[in-house]
This record gives sequence, structure tokens and C-alpha cells, in this order.
Amino acid sequence: INYILPEDRLVYYDIVGVVINPPKLSVMDTYYDAEYYLEKDEKVMIIFVDGFGYHQYNYAKKNGYAPYLASLQEAKIANTVYRPVTNAGYAAMITGVSPKENGIKNRDGRQPLVPTIFEKALEMERKAMVVESYSCAIDTGITPIFSLDNNKDGYTDEEVFNNAKIALEEKPDLIMVHFHGVDDAGHCFGDFDKRTMEKIREVDNYIKVISSNWNGKIILTADHGMHKKGNEGTHGYFRYEDLIIPYLIYN
Repeated sequence: INYILPEDRLVYYDIVGVVINPPKLSVMDTYYDAEYYLEKDEKVMIIFVDGFGYHQYNYAKKNGYAPYLASLQEAKIANTVYRPVTNAGYAAMITGVSPKENGIKNRDGRQPLVPTIFEKALEMERKAMVVESYSCAIDTGITPIFSLDNNKDGYTDEEVFNNAKIALEEKPDLIMVHFHGVDDAGHCFGDFDKRTMEKIREVDNYIKVISSNWNGKIILTADHGMHKKGNEGTHGYFRYEDLIIPYLIYN
């Protein structure tokens, strides 16, 4: 691609793809919006729904699988980063910079090269917390609260939900709640499979409860989307389903 500037021409090689008329928002806005509200002395909860593409968000709302999300204002569309995998999307979300700058370009990286929003919150003398599944793909800069699959249903969403309710009692200024189940179901069954949609319904209810127990701003987004491949689902490709995610801020 030849990119013509007034006094120069840049040439890009090995292009994976081009987004025409990209969304104004990206997953990286999570960092800056959280920082903005913290600076205004408002509390912020980031609800991170793993593997939740904008196309799934729309389908779930229209078909009764996400009644709580449907009751809120419409989420805006946003880009995640390439490659659209958890490590890269997660890192961009909490650092506010691209994979080239934060150093995490695929599933291999774990340690960002720049500070995270949680480290920024601590620098601002704010209480910050992260509620995770049984592991964390990225070093967030603080010690997460881990959630084991205690009920042995193959998912950790109920445990993340229960730990989030407990964490909210500590009245943090910044908290991230990371639900993994939509991604897990999507990998097993595909993006629009009824079993994936039922998982979205479950997470939608968890989001409703923790939102009702929070007095502050809520940022809801995802690290990447998902598309069907054979009888299962996958992501990490340059395509709409993987790259376009919902982005919503509400009270």
C-alpha cells in the first residue's frame, strides 16, 4: 500500500487487511475513559465479556438472550486490535496503546511494556481490583482475585460473579470483572449456537446484578469476537466477526 502524504510517501508491505471507514472507538478507549472518570472522582467498573463480538451482541439482544443489555442504550461499535486474540485485546484494553507499543501482539505475550490502568489508579491513590477466572492472560499490574470452577460445570462465570459481588463490598474505585464463558462456549459450539446464546443469557443476568450494586460508571466491552468454523468457533483472523466489538458506557 502506498500512503501519500503532502511531502512523503509511506509504503506498507505484507498487508493483512484494510478497514474502510473504521469505527471511531477502539478497545484502547477503555483505558482513557476509565482514567477520565477516575480523574473526575467517579468510580469505574469495567465489565469484560471475553469473545463477545458485536454481531453476537446484536443477535442476542434481538432474540431475547440479553434482556438486560437490551434495556440499556445501544452499544457503539468498536475495533479491537490485530490479532484479535485475548492477550492482545486484553493488553490494549488496559494499556490504551496498540500491540506495537505495549509489546503484546498475539497469544504469546503476557507482560505489557507500559503501565496498565490499574497501575495508573494506584498512582492516583485509588483502590483497584481485578476479578478473574482461574488464570489471567495478562499481567495487570495488581494481584487478581481468581475464581475456580467450584461447581464443576466447565465454566467459571458463576464463580467470577460471586467473587465480584464480594469485591464490590470493599468499595473499590476501579474494578474489572472478566467473564470468560461466552468465549469458551463460542469455541465449543460457534458464535450463534443456542448453547452459546444461553451462556450470553446467563452472563447478561450476572451483569444486571453487579450493575445494580454499583454506584458509578460502567464500561462494557470485549477483547475480540468469534466466528464459526466447522462445528466450532474460532477467532484471530482479519474479519468483521473477530475485529468488531461492542463498547458501552452507562451508569
